[in-house]
Amino acid sequence: MTRHLHPIVPIVLGLAIVIGAPSLVVADRCAGVSMPSRIEVDGEVLVLNGLGLREATIFRVDVMVVGLYLPEPSDDAEAILAANGRKRLRLHLLRDVSRDKMGRGMGDAFEAAGATAGFSRFLELLPEELPEGTRIELTHQPGRGLEVRVDHRRRGLVRGDRFATRFFATFLGASSPSPQMTRGLLGGECD
Repeated sequence: MTRHLHPIVPIVLGLAIVIGAPSLVVADRCAGVSMPSRIEVDGEVLVLNGLGLREATIFRVDVMVVGLYLPEPSDDAEAILAANGRKRLRLHLLRDVSRDKMGRGMGDAFEAAGATAGFSRFLELLPEELPEGTRIELTHQPGRGLEVRVDHRRRGLVRGDRFATRFFATFLGASSPSPQMTRGLLGGECD
């Protein structure tokens, strides 16, 4: 006896495989913060590549959870930085931080990545006080630069693809002040 499947079964199975396909994302939750596995930015779908926890000081104080969104998953930092495509970093603050304190905390990494030229403009776009729970979205808009949003509100743009790439290098490159955060952003464990 031959059994025939309903014609819709292959379509449903195909969708289940595509939607549920494994990627480099280990988790969509880190330090109590959840981030969506997919987002849409200006009509383009970006997928969560990984989550990283940024700690500061010798006491390893949790400062923020960072999510990296890309057109397709990758564990290759150099390839991510070389690609002049849309990408987004989503920062979720775990504590109150002032703009000045964030500037001091990130300044060395920006200097090491050669991103000092746009760094002051980036800081100008942030509110003076960033309370716990603030979400900062930093999107590389190809051909334009780095778009800055704070809690869903567009704050402005730091012009230039070169700055945007160097900005992302402070999270993904050799100048990252937090190797464990970088590992998480590249698909490793968030710890």
